[in-house]
Order: sequence, then structure tokens, then C-alpha cells
Amino acid sequence: MHLQTSTYADPAGLAIHGVGREPYFSYFLRTFTCGPGDGWCSSRKPFRSLGSDPECYHESLGTHTRPTMREETMKRLLTIAILFGGLLLPACGDPHQQAREAHERGDHVAALREWQSLADDGDHEAQYQLGSLYAAGNGVEQDYEQAATWLRRAADGDHIAAQMDLARLYISGKGVGPDLGEAARWFRAAAEQGDPKAQLAIGDMHFRGLGVSRDPAIVVSWFEKAAAQGETAANLQLGDMYAKGLGVERDNVKAAEWYLQAAQRGSAAAQFFYGAMLHEGRGVEQSYTEASKWYLKSAAEGFARAQFNLGTLYFDGKGVQQDDAEAARLYRLAAEQGHVKAQHSLGSMRATGRGTERDLVEAYMWFSLASDQGNKSAFVGLGLVSERMTEEEIEQGRARAQDWLPVDQRVSE
Repeated sequence: MHLQTSTYADPAGLAIHGVGREPYFSYFLRTFTCGPGDGWCSSRKPFRSLGSDPECYHESLGTHTRPTMREETMKRLLTIAILFGGLLLPACGDPHQQAREAHERGDHVAALREWQSLADDGDHEAQYQLGSLYAAGNGVEQDYEQAATWLRRAADGDHIAAQMDLARLYISGKGVGPDLGEAARWFRAAAEQGDPKAQLAIGDMHFRGLGVSRDPAIVVSWFEKAAAQGETAANLQLGDMYAKGLGVERDNVKAAEWYLQAAQRGSAAAQFFYGAMLHEGRGVEQSYTEASKWYLKSAAEGFARAQFNLGTLYFDGKGVQQDDAEAARLYRLAAEQGHVKAQHSLGSMRATGRGTERDLVEAYMWFSLASDQGNKSAFVGLGLVSERMTEEEIEQGRARAQDWLPVDQRVSE
């Protein structure tokens, strides 16, 4: 068999340097099939020279050998099988991947078909995914009983996400009878596998005595495990327990430590609570300046209590430069969220014009709102400001109070 150096047309420009104008695919086959009985050609040198028979140089032998027709045919067939078999592999694909891709592109029917086949074969991930489709009603009519059935099969196979979702179904009673004991059992199963959210959940159930006994020691144990894995809510819960003596002996030092960890992880609530401990000197050395820094972080996240406390520091000039306008701004942010003390404080500033424009109608509104929530100082303020208002102004203040809604309940225009 000789190379054709003049009759083969090469419109695609596939000629290889040193191989004349032989078709590229033929060259590829020769490269990987030369040599009798020794597998692959280690040197990848398929030709000695142009126009010669295909020969392979074997460095170990130092000679040129020519394969028999049978060997060459078998190796070419093997190569073709490998090449084209490889091209066909993607069509077979990973059924899990195909199901995920179908789900991501919104083809829930195709995803359901793939997951169903795998789930029937005992694949726990597929069983979990199938249960999730039934729970959401994606690609199939929503059916919580079917969801529970498939989630339970996956959960029995130690699938953590399935155990978590099954526990939630037992809490809500969807597809199963409400059973807090079963919910706790599945949360515990996931927690014992190291899932931090499950550890937080089972700890909270022991804290509240939901489906399990109330046991502070167990609560602390699970919360500490969750906190060690970065579950910030667990740090916050531990801080609350020690700060308020909830099931454990009150310990402000430990409370401050847990709050600080959560605060450093970005919890707005923890930033407020740690700031409050600095503000009051509980469990840590008192520092208005440091308190203001943590309040500022929390207030920036919209935490109303932090906005109010920071406003108070600006009002009093503690830890920050005294600034009535900034105090009024912060009080308003908290008051708009329904913070009672902030509503009373903002009412006072609007009534006197301190740090803001004097407006008796708005002062009346804020005093009225705070008074309705039981703030006695606001009730007194409402009486005082009413003495300086006309009947018309009072009616306007009442109307504003009746129409007022917290900022999170307002419909944006």
C-alpha cells in the first residue's frame, strides 16, 4: 500500500507536513495502528519516508517491521470502534446530568421521566429529586403524598436533603399527618450526618420542647455543633440563651462571645446585641464608641433597634459627635418600621423642631401610633401637643395615624 501523492484532492487543506497529501483521517489511523502485536506505536512515527509502505520504527528493537494484513485490518477496526464509540458516548450521557439540564431549562416532564427511571432503580438522589418535583408540582400534578413517599425512600438511604424536606412535611402536615416527633427524628438523622441546618433545627426543637423533651444541655450541644460549621443563627441563639438565662445559667461574658462571633459573620441582629452589650457594659467593658460602630453596621442592614439606639447616641453625643439631625433621621428609619420608642422620640423632635422642621400634625401622628402600642410617654406627649393644635390639625393627625402602615406593608407605586 503506497501513499497517493498526486491523485488525492485536499480542498480542506488537511495535508500534514511530511505526509504528502494523504487524507488526515487515514494518517490518523496509521499513526495509532502500526506495529505487529505490540499495541500502540510508542514513537508515533508512522512512516519512514514518502511513498513507502507504512512502517513503524520501534526504538526497543531498532528495526523496521511491517504489520500483516490481518493485524492491520483488526487494529484499524479497533481504532474505528474506539473513535466512533467515543463520539457516541455523549449521546448516552449521564442520566443525572440530563435530568438536571432538563429541569434547569424548564422541561420538567423530561426531568420527571429521567428521575422516575433512576428512582425506580433505587437511586436515592433521583428519589429525592422526584419527591421535590411532586412537592412543587413541576412536570406533574402537585401531590404531597407522592412527594412524601419518594422523600422517605431517599431519606431511608441517608439522603440529607430528603431527610430535611421530609421533616418539614411532618411539621406542616402536607402529605403526612402532622407529627413533630417524626419531624424531630428526621432532623436528628440529618444532624447526625453533620448537616448544620439540621443541627440548628433539632436544637431548636429541644429548646422549645416540640416533639422532644426540653433539654438545655442537648440544645447547647447541637447549637455548638452548628455554630462550629458557620451556622450564624446558632451563634445568635447561644448568645440569647446565655444573655437571658434561657435554660442555662445567665452568663453575659459567654453571651458577648457568641454574639461577637455572629456579628463578625454579618448577622445584623447579633451586631445590634453585641453593640448593646458594649453600650451597657454587660459582659464586656463599656464603650460608646465601639457600640456605635456595631450599631452602624446593623442599622445599615435596616435593623430598627440598632437604628433607634444609634439615634440615641447621636442625640446624647455619646461615642459620636452630637448631631440632632442625624438622630432624627435614624429615629425616622426605625419609626417607619413600627419601632415604638423611635415613634415617640421622633414625635418629640417634630413637636419641638429639634433636628428637624417643627410639625405638630406629624408629631400628633407619631405620638398616636406609639400610644396605641402602649407607650405611656407617647400618651402624655399626645395630650401636650393636642393643646397647641386646632381641631382641624388634630383631625389631620388622626387621619394620618389611621392611614399609616409600616414601610414593609406599603405598596410601592
